[in-house]
Amino acid sequence: MDELKNKIINILQKRKEKVVLDLYLRDYDCSNYYFAIVYNSKIEKFKVLMVPLDAIDDSKYLEEYFCYQFIFVKTVENIMNEIHDNEEIIERENINYQSTLDSYYIEINTHLASKDYCFKFSQFIPTTLPFFFNIMVLLFEHLPNIVSELCNKILYLFQNPNDAIRYNGSYSFDLYKDSFLDLFTEEIVNNCKYLLKDVSFLERVGNKYYAVINNEWVCIHYIDSLNKMNIYSGQYPVLGEEIFIVLQAIIKEKFHSFYHLSILDEDEVYLCYGFSNGNFLVVSSLKRTISIRDYSYNNISLSDYDEVLIKKIEEYLSERYEDFKVKEILQSILDE
Repeated sequence: MDELKNKIINILQKRKEKVVLDLYLRDYDCSNYYFAIVYNSKIEKFKVLMVPLDAIDDSKYLEEYFCYQFIFVKTVENIMNEIHDNEEIIERENINYQSTLDSYYIEINTHLASKDYCFKFSQFIPTTLPFFFNIMVLLFEHLPNIVSELCNKILYLFQNPNDAIRYNGSYSFDLYKDSFLDLFTEEIVNNCKYLLKDVSFLERVGNKYYAVINNEWVCIHYIDSLNKMNIYSGQYPVLGEEIFIVLQAIIKEKFHSFYHLSILDEDEVYLCYGFSNGNFLVVSSLKRTISIRDYSYNNISLSDYDEVLIKKIEEYLSERYEDFKVKEILQSILDE
């Protein structure tokens, strides 16, 4: 795909179309695209270019895959101003591309006046560069609706920071047909120290499987139609015994639903897997726990709970309140 991108840039140069900004997505959610804002000196107009790299069968006819849309000069000026006004942030931020993923590659290049900038990210555009939110929104407004979901995904940290999971492993693997020896060592496959019962929670949400082992949560994002698996392994090795036993539990459908914790005034629902020292243990990329002390009790709602969880909450409350108050609080937070 990198070779195709370079050929596109060479063609644009020959066509006297100067690239102002481009966005290259490689193996991003199993898609490959090249987007650019270009200035055509022949007609003195700005255009937005889209090239669906996956559709290209023969690079000899590469130009036939170019899709253009005109863009107003004022919009391009707004994009250029976003870069110009944030040059101090750009030069201050030390942006080093480091990733263990084979996929989810994002590259943005800007060419303004005498300054060129190249940004490389993995999976998400970071919130430390907030001006990119406006730039990407303006760019995608001039692209076909079919790619609008890509905009949501690369900007996900800005919109959904609590559940934006940054994967640390990505593999082509058929979960139900391929041999686990293709991924894991023979020692792990034949002598895993964990049993299926050690996976204390396992729940599927869309095409993601969330699991808890040793009181730590992990996530398996499995795209069965493409046999693609992305892994967030938390503190564990990405291809360690913990991930192996979770995959075994998925195959054998050993599901055990999480508790569900709602913070009502924030309109947030968390997968919850325990309660300790006044804190709910939750699945979240921003915080590992939510303190019961941080919210009024009528702002917390629990569903899909069991006696184990209720007993832990009750023990915590009993150390602080009279029995009648404990009962009142429990009735308030339990969704019955």
